[in-house]
Amino acid sequence: MNKLTEHQQGVFNRLIYDIQLGLNGDKNNIILSLTGHAGTGKTFLLAHLIHHYSNLALKLRITAPTHQAVKVIKDTLENTLENSNMNDNFDFDNDIKTIHSFLRLKLVPNFFTGKHDLAMDKQAVKRITPIDILFVDEGSMVSSELLGYCGERYKNNTLKVIILIGDIFQLKPVDNEGKMNPFLNMDKYRLKETVRQVKDNPIIATSTLLKEYIEDDDYYPKINKSLFKNLEVIHNRTEFLTRAVEDKSYYKIGTYTNKFVHNYNTFLRGRLMNNPVNSTVVDDEYLFYSTLYTDNKINDTLIHLNSDVSTIAECELMFDDKHMIYYWQVLDTDGLEYKILDSKSYDDFNEILDNVKNEAKNEPNANKRNQQWGFYFSLQKIYANVRYNYASTLHRLQGTTLDNVYLDFSDLNNWRYDRNTVFRLMYVGITRAKNNAIILL
Repeated sequence: MNKLTEHQQGVFNRLIYDIQLGLNGDKNNIILSLTGHAGTGKTFLLAHLIHHYSNLALKLRITAPTHQAVKVIKDTLENTLENSNMNDNFDFDNDIKTIHSFLRLKLVPNFFTGKHDLAMDKQAVKRITPIDILFVDEGSMVSSELLGYCGERYKNNTLKVIILIGDIFQLKPVDNEGKMNPFLNMDKYRLKETVRQVKDNPIIATSTLLKEYIEDDDYYPKINKSLFKNLEVIHNRTEFLTRAVEDKSYYKIGTYTNKFVHNYNTFLRGRLMNNPVNSTVVDDEYLFYSTLYTDNKINDTLIHLNSDVSTIAECELMFDDKHMIYYWQVLDTDGLEYKILDSKSYDDFNEILDNVKNEAKNEPNANKRNQQWGFYFSLQKIYANVRYNYASTLHRLQGTTLDNVYLDFSDLNNWRYDRNTVFRLMYVGITRAKNNAIILL
């Protein structure tokens, strides 16, 4: 299918009309959106937008909140353009990147809170090239803070129009301060029709049913098998895990709590890798739980963002004489080097961190306090905050695409969330799969 459907064409026409208003300086059309539930063709319509504006020689950039999401949109969009005979001169290597990279953002230590804050790299900002349109995929994952930095680019005349692309039925976009970004209320350009080619797909059929309950704010009193009648439902955990271990595709288990994630990761890592769970080996896959930078006093270099996935290509067990810590020096398949704490040194290193943090908090002298905080933050940068990536919370699955997904909904009726959030979590989990979703109830 190379042509937009009649419905998609209507959304396309309305969107490019208002984009043009924004390009002409209309402040009411600076931030726009393209939304739609799973199976409506958002990426296909984005491909047509890229094709349209590339032919007009406008400067475009596509971004996403994580490296994993960047990889997904890059591969999907490149294939869509090629299969639709819309091969443009769009530079997939340089024109698609994380939104943090596009905005020249980095984490800086806050000596008052003991945490890191986002800030623009002032030197890098001076070298920014103005663009016309910024497309932000997975718009529901973008915080109000990041949108604020996009607004700074607009004020500096280096950006004219921002297009948020995503699914308003995924998790509500709330940042660390509890602020809601405007994405949920931006459905003027919304794709509402599931395309004919995927209507019979069981993933799309089930996610569409969940979408309707979310949209109507009307939910099952109790979640049971009938809600997943189009998918395979298992009631035995041993059978569920056996299926996962025997699956040769790229899959992941999605569940509710970090405790279940840890248990599943431990089990799967031991069964799949045939190595001690507390070691690191080639082909291990890790998920970053916080952003990692190099410890460079002149200019920190981003290694991996929070929620990035990293696969180990080389690894070696090492010993840090200074801190008396065992760690793994690793090289991942992206060519990036970093260090992972060995499990037997995990508690020892965190005790060192806690001691330095407490000393910084209690130091009365301002200069010495700043030095202590500086030492604390430099220690934090030494080792990556990662976990095995065979299982994940449903929250962290958002923005990923898998061949198959195994979803533990066995305790779902006891989840401490309102019904709307529960259905959004189920929706996120099921729509991660390209081929199959297996449910444990």
